[in-house]
Amino acid sequence: MSVRFVVGRAGSGKTLRCLEAIRARLREDPVGGSRLLLLVPEQASFQMERALIETPDLAGFTRCQVLSFQRLAYRIFTDTGADPRRSDQTIGSLGRLMLLRRIIRQQRPHLMLLGGVADKPGLIRGLSAAIDELMRANATPEQVAEVLEQRCPDQPIVAARIADLTRIYRAYLDYLAADRLDPAQYLTLAAERADQCGWLDGAEVWVDGFAGFTGQELDLLTAVARRAATVEITMLLDPAASAVTALELPELSFSLFRRTEHTLVRLRQHFTAAGVPIDEPVRLRETHFRSPLLTQLEAHLFRSKGEPVRPDGSVRILSLPDRRAEVEAAAAEIQRLVRTSDPPLRYRDIAIIVRDLE
Repeated sequence: MSVRFVVGRAGSGKTLRCLEAIRARLREDPVGGSRLLLLVPEQASFQMERALIETPDLAGFTRCQVLSFQRLAYRIFTDTGADPRRSDQTIGSLGRLMLLRRIIRQQRPHLMLLGGVADKPGLIRGLSAAIDELMRANATPEQVAEVLEQRCPDQPIVAARIADLTRIYRAYLDYLAADRLDPAQYLTLAAERADQCGWLDGAEVWVDGFAGFTGQELDLLTAVARRAATVEITMLLDPAASAVTALELPELSFSLFRRTEHTLVRLRQHFTAAGVPIDEPVRLRETHFRSPLLTQLEAHLFRSKGEPVRPDGSVRILSLPDRRAEVEAAAAEIQRLVRTSDPPLRYRDIAIIVRDLE
């Protein structure tokens, strides 16, 4: 078992490296040999699976699987038995809402802020979303209370809200501890069962496309690394950054890649604590954009003192009066590309990137 980090900026070929490594293994033997796993975000799993299937010289394969963390958990459940999705002890999203409503009714005399708005529309769903996020981060009520003491000494309204959330969260976990399971706990359960999962033994694993990991995902990835033969994790950051080999980073950082730098350091800390050896990182220093202007933009756009970017016609900037006009302009451009461009594009050749999809 070993872990290797592959670091590089946008366009340096991190995803292509994963795909080509898997294709090389499949060309050797598409059926036998060690298991090949590509772990990607849920929304990218179909795209990556299609990229492998469309490899011209691969007629088919069975030894490779493209998985999200949730699908990986289900695969571990299948191998170890007793799938919690088919258990009467698992409560669904509707069951969580009903249970939270009951807990608020019971705890109402002790709530400082939420008790007065317990009957307001949307409160229960907001609490459900907050508790779901806390559970996926593996945060305990004690950790939430610690944040309350450290961060909110001069903010009484925020402190009251967090104190109420902590009380409700503790009551919810106490109910689950008896004989119930929340779907948000699936990854934690999968991490616990990974040590008994023979399906992971000797597997080669590639992890691509993640900017960060929840606490549950970190635990599951560490459990997989203990059983797999090799794990290769790609991270989007400057290959010359000190974070590539650091064990600690300052809390305050103005780096463009601050989030992924802290993610890499957290990963290294988890693997080190679990006794998983970490190989020398691979640093991809060159970018491979087809447009020279994109290469310039990637290197200098977010620098306070970057080099001047010289337009070459491959990138256009549109200034529009409001969000609706932006959406209409994007839709019109997509229609033009698929109808009248030379040659016409297909919808699958076009990507729309937005800050907030909703």
